[in-house]
Amino acid sequence: IIYNPETLRYEVFDAGAGVDRSNYPITFVFWEGAQTYCRAIGRRLPTEAQWEHAARGPNNYIYPWGQQWDPTAANTTRSGDSREGYGGTLQVDSFPNGQSAYGPFNMAGNVAEWTSDWYSPTIYQERANSGQVAVNPTGPDLGDQRVVRGGSWDAAPLYSRTVHRRSASPGAPGPWIGFRCVADPDPFSSPNTTTGSTSTQPNA
Repeated sequence: IIYNPETLRYEVFDAGAGVDRSNYPITFVFWEGAQTYCRAIGRRLPTEAQWEHAARGPNNYIYPWGQQWDPTAANTTRSGDSREGYGGTLQVDSFPNGQSAYGPFNMAGNVAEWTSDWYSPTIYQERANSGQVAVNPTGPDLGDQRVVRGGSWDAAPLYSRTVHRRSASPGAPGPWIGFRCVADPDPFSSPNTTTGSTSTQPNA
């Protein structure tokens, strides 16, 4: 990581590959590190429900762009010119044709993303059985796995659906997990009409 006095910004340059990775997703980040970064800039990790709403859009799409898989709209193992896909992460603003209706890029590929919730495979069924109806429900109070949402560059389209749930140990980062931060709207400004209750940034 170097500071470029000409652009007045820090840049991440992969000397071995000769690639400026400043606009690529950050991976190999512990859950706590992702949460701490978001808080340091006045934001936070999204809840699982917020993430899914941002990905599905107002029409509840199975993929951010619609109901059918499109290999040109996301970075997965079934994208690009080969059966193996692109073989790694791409820039966070890649695939503009794959954006959610609310605007976020890459919510079905590139990297899966940490959310703030603990994971339980049965939490939503338990709430439905109890008659609970919650707006922006959160996960259980405790757990040993955090919810990870979205597909990744090494995942098949099945795992890139907006409804697909995954989990990972918060202390086990990997090359397929990144994160994005969300911010609550300023109560003294005009409502954010593009993202509903939160604003989202490209995956970090």
